[in-house]
Amino acid sequence: MRSVDAKKMSEAKGMDRICRKMNVAMMNAQDSIQVTNLTMKPKQLYDLLNKLLKH
Repeated sequence: MRSVDAKKMSEAKGMDRICRKMNVAMMNAQDSIQVTNLTMKPKQLYDLLNKLLKH
């Protein structure tokens, strides 16, 4: 784990810490995309991300 990731994990509290551990375990990802207060509809975001992954 990189030092930045270790620092984020040590500073995380409660549910954030659980989410970080789950992200690492499931996808080896340290962070996730927060969807609260988005102006895009979830389906539009999903389509955009898939389009970017294909290129």
